[in-house]
Amino acid sequence: MKGKDKDKKPRITKEQLKHEESIAHVPIENMFFKDLPPTFVSVVGPPSSGKSTLVRSMVKYFTQKLVDKIVGPVTVSCAKMRRITMFEPKTDIHQFIDVSKISDAVVFVIDASVGLEMETFEFLTLLISHGLSKIMCVVTHVDRKTNPKHLKSMKKRIWAEICPGIKFFNVGSVDSRIYSDNDVTSLCRMLGVMKCRPIEWKCTHPHVIVDRIDDEFVYGYVRGGMIQSRTDVYVPGLGDNMMEEVEVLTDPVPVYGEKRLSLRSRILYSPMSGIGTSDEVMPRIEGLHRESDDEDIQLFNGGEVLADDVNDVNEQMKEENIDCVKEYDAQESEESEQSDEMGFEGLLKAISGRFQKDAVTEEDLIEKFNEKYEEKEKDQGNFLLKEKRRLESEYHKNEEMMVPGMVFPGKYVKIRLMQHVPKDVDKGKAIILGSVLVSEKEKSMIQGKIKRYKWYKKILKSNEPVIFSVGWRRFQSIPVFSMKDATRNRMIKYTPESMHCNVSFYGHVVPAGTGFSVYSEKGNFKVLASGTVTDVNGKVELVKKLKLIGYPKRIIQNTVFVVGMFTSDLEVLKFQGASLKAVSGLRGQLKGPHGKDGEYRATFEGAMLMSDIIALRCFVPVDIHKILIPVENLMGSWNGLRRLHEIRQSLGMKYDDEESFEENESESCVDTDDGISLPSDIENELPLNKRKIAVVSKRIMLPIAPDSKNEYEMRERIIKERIKKSKEDEKSKAVREMKKREEREKMEKEKETRIKKVIQENYKESQRKFRKQR
Repeated sequence: MKGKDKDKKPRITKEQLKHEESIAHVPIENMFFKDLPPTFVSVVGPPSSGKSTLVRSMVKYFTQKLVDKIVGPVTVSCAKMRRITMFEPKTDIHQFIDVSKISDAVVFVIDASVGLEMETFEFLTLLISHGLSKIMCVVTHVDRKTNPKHLKSMKKRIWAEICPGIKFFNVGSVDSRIYSDNDVTSLCRMLGVMKCRPIEWKCTHPHVIVDRIDDEFVYGYVRGGMIQSRTDVYVPGLGDNMMEEVEVLTDPVPVYGEKRLSLRSRILYSPMSGIGTSDEVMPRIEGLHRESDDEDIQLFNGGEVLADDVNDVNEQMKEENIDCVKEYDAQESEESEQSDEMGFEGLLKAISGRFQKDAVTEEDLIEKFNEKYEEKEKDQGNFLLKEKRRLESEYHKNEEMMVPGMVFPGKYVKIRLMQHVPKDVDKGKAIILGSVLVSEKEKSMIQGKIKRYKWYKKILKSNEPVIFSVGWRRFQSIPVFSMKDATRNRMIKYTPESMHCNVSFYGHVVPAGTGFSVYSEKGNFKVLASGTVTDVNGKVELVKKLKLIGYPKRIIQNTVFVVGMFTSDLEVLKFQGASLKAVSGLRGQLKGPHGKDGEYRATFEGAMLMSDIIALRCFVPVDIHKILIPVENLMGSWNGLRRLHEIRQSLGMKYDDEESFEENESESCVDTDDGISLPSDIENELPLNKRKIAVVSKRIMLPIAPDSKNEYEMRERIIKERIKKSKEDEKSKAVREMKKREEREKMEKEKETRIKKVIQENYKESQRKFRKQR
């Protein structure tokens, strides 16, 4: 029973599976090379925010050296097994795009007295498009802004844009053009211990960031993957190139592997700033190690350290002991001269029998120790663990069986290019040699999904040139936007609001899933949109809606001969069998051409009138312009296609979609204000019937078919005669009514006079009778 219990596999609980899933990551290609080259740290921010001061302060903290002016990449030793390369890009959208593709970590510099600015959000947008790196924020000029709520609001805004938990560091006053060590200590310590997850694009596309240029060669660290000579590369801003020769040099910033980083191991290397000479970088020869003049020599691990100079001897030594040391050095120099006369081969023969043939190294002892006390894994069927071990074994095999001419990441190389980079190039810009795969040299129609960025207030228009950043390349092309439904891919004129749409443009082939961005050189926010490549097969089927109008020429019962829709019989044949619809609601079908002038025969479901209009609704294919202009601005400005509003501005044309009407004096509104005028803001809030609005009496003529022109003129003549007759009738009617009114008034007057006369006669008779009675 005990033997059976031993053979049973350990039971895995549900919680253990959940924990393993939560910590598991998909293996990334070239993951083991991520820590070999120096970590590339970009210091990004708006102008006058304190970027240069921060870089100088970090260099001072790491190397105890104060550099007046820093140009280009700066490589320093920041820990016992770690190096970083700091770079401050210029405030240029092209440089922002190039640096966002190569950055392992980004330090955003924010001015506390100003707040968050557009440059920060532009670079953040590009990071999201091309691969999100490790992000930290440094808030400068904190001594100018004492309100803590302002700093807290900036932190919350950045957390809302990216993710909560991004580190913020506050720095205060500047002393001697650097920040105090207390302010930058926490930032530098984090840079020395942080881990950066590599981005898939950089792992699959090896590249070299140039930190030195001479008359024939460029220098830099290999990053991302292995490279070799005769490799095609692309230099952003210059164009395609090829590495003719690659030579490995000694590392100018070596890693000594000490327990504690000593002062002599803190190396600063920045050739573009004038720090680092040609003597410091020598060709690398296998089996040869060059010691510096003041470097200590240790023959065996745990042994004593030997000194080959009197200055390395303890200062407390007495004078007589110093003389002994001098004698010992003289004897040692004589022995070294004899050994030099023997030569390297003689030395090998002399010491060949004094060492163990099968020497046991420290690594072998560690492996034996681990084999004895290695614990069994809880889950032997863990796929991700097996994949990780397989990649580790492949990495060690590749190191042992290295292909001749192949250079691993982390090596410092000297490269001869087919078209050399000019020596007078602006060294403040990032110069990248990005490797290009064989398939990425071709050009094709690229399809992708795109979304207008939320901080760009306008909308993008189809068939207007914009600048794309796809892979290493930056080029100008003409996109066409579309929306997909169940049956077709319909072209749209503008990008929709707050949602994705499809985009098709002509460009260089890249792997599907590669992120890209669309940007402009002008504007308040220069990043227009971001998207992802979905297909690069070159087959794009776009259609757009088209409505054709025709007029009946002859009607025979339900058969109608239509003109004015096409210009030739070939066009008619292309639309043969299409559905037609008239304005009156009758439906029909196009049967075939009738003649060679575009006239055709159609049948409808009922009788049609000559005044009816026939419409043909259809979808026609859309062609995409095959235009690709590379943005080569590293040596100066470049000229590309201009957008419509740029052409209008250059010509001095103003675009006004509101028609300007001239006031007609005869039909203008009557001014009843008695000279009192209202302010314009109050007048704009009044209803339309209370404003001073010019009345326009000009009639707009509608388009008339050629065949119905006579009919239209006759109809207009009849209408005019009817209007004239109606006016005469109204006039005669008014005259008759006036006569009747006059006769009526005359009869009423006569009636009144008669009544008055009768009343007077009656009154006189009554007076007469009254007198008689008296």
